[in-house]
Amino acid sequence: PDSARAAHVATQAIRAMDRLVFIPGRLYSQVCPFWAAYSSDGSIATVLPWGIVSAVRIRGAARAALASITSTLTSIPLALGLIAGIIVLAALSTVVPQGMDPAWYGAHFPPLVAAVIRAVRFDVFFRSAVFLGLAGLLVLNLGFCTVTRVVRRAARHAPVRVGPDLVHLGLLVLAVSGIATGLGRREQTLAMVEGDAAGIGSGYHLALRSLQFLAYADGSPRDWISTVGITREGRPEVVVAPIRVNHPLRLPGITVYQSGWDVSGTLRLRDKSGAEVTPPQPGDYFRVGDSVWVFAGFQRDGTAWSAAFNRYEDRELVERRSVRPGDSVGPFTVEAVEAHDRTGLKVVHDPGLAPFLAALLLVTAGMSLTFLQKRRDPS
Repeated sequence: PDSARAAHVATQAIRAMDRLVFIPGRLYSQVCPFWAAYSSDGSIATVLPWGIVSAVRIRGAARAALASITSTLTSIPLALGLIAGIIVLAALSTVVPQGMDPAWYGAHFPPLVAAVIRAVRFDVFFRSAVFLGLAGLLVLNLGFCTVTRVVRRAARHAPVRVGPDLVHLGLLVLAVSGIATGLGRREQTLAMVEGDAAGIGSGYHLALRSLQFLAYADGSPRDWISTVGITREGRPEVVVAPIRVNHPLRLPGITVYQSGWDVSGTLRLRDKSGAEVTPPQPGDYFRVGDSVWVFAGFQRDGTAWSAAFNRYEDRELVERRSVRPGDSVGPFTVEAVEAHDRTGLKVVHDPGLAPFLAALLLVTAGMSLTFLQKRRDPS
């Protein structure tokens, strides 16, 4: 009698849970003194007076939901939509400068646009939840497509078609490479003059040996060449290596790009009393009567450096003048022009580069095999 009453109580408890719990697949576990097993009509067939209740009931609705999810994740429209979304947003990210200070966006964009950029992390698009979410969905889509296709063809004993599978796999690896880049890419910017040295990560040490600036006949830049030496943990790794625009230096796990070139220096001036004044920066100006003298920067005259000034009257340029030590400009005398070329190098660590190259090879191989197999088909 006690066992019968216990069975009745357990039956009512589990049926009450059945009415209250709505979980896909009707999966729930409950610790209690009984273990219940469902019979085919849904009633409790056996109740044991000890153990752990672990009741799993898969209904038609759950199967339909699972089929719907699988159908959605393997749909071509979803894949095309995700790819289009990633392309459009990546194109927009080229319009929004990446990695700037938050105040910069507030100064260069309307307040609402700047707030949206910061909220969705569009200033670091490839590390934002938007990009990583889209790329993750694309990985799921391509993975489900690949597995579903292989399983269905195996079930039908269909001829082996490796080409499309390689294309799917290549696209899958491509999406993974994008996620790896978004999560693990690191950049380091170096502004160096000849003789400078800096650590660039992974135990590497970079020393700038020489700089070379090449110009066209009209004086416009043609190329910048930075010659560097690389050591790793004190041992020479690369004795001499030129880095040029579009010709970076590649090391295991690190790539060094030529990203810029400028001139830095100090212009020392003294006033009429002989006192040294604060060195001006390019763009600084002073007034002499109706004229405004603007310091335009440094320029090379053969092997020597000079300072360039522009004189304006009524906002019109009336004179350009290059001055050297001993020359006068307005009320000041040039004591020294100390200038030197400075190169800009960008050091990039990108864990997604190798998967990206592998993805290109897989897609190319898959498309080639598909083309060859189609040509061999009798139809």
